[in-house]
Amino acid sequence: MLVFVDTSAWIAVCIANDIHHNPAREKLDRLVKEKDVLVTSNYVLDETYTRLRYDAGLEAAITFHNLVMESALNGDLLLERINEKIEEIAWNIFVSYQDQDFSYTDCTSFALCSEIGIKRAFAFDKHFSVMGFILI
Repeated sequence: MLVFVDTSAWIAVCIANDIHHNPAREKLDRLVKEKDVLVTSNYVLDETYTRLRYDAGLEAAITFHNLVMESALNGDLLLERINEKIEEIAWNIFVSYQDQDFSYTDCTSFALCSEIGIKRAFAFDKHFSVMGFILI
């Protein structure tokens, strides 16, 4: 089954003092063991690299990048690139949900998942629930 991995999950997995660290590690291990197909986007990685650099240092961001790229090369992770069509859909979500404080990256994630049929998200971000995702 396809599972979208959000920045909030990547950060929780990577930063030991994150409040969700232990459950995130357990959930990631379970997803891998159950052979779920993990999917993320270049926009999510952008957010994650930046947060890791600020919160854990440049080395943590570099290590994460290397692990993600290796996982993508090995076929353990699908790295989807946000294209113009997804950006346009994301922008429409961004301006349509004025009662929500979605980030633009959140909106690109919602649009991408809608386009490729992903209903489950590994995330600690309530916005995924608002958009009807099943949170892992």
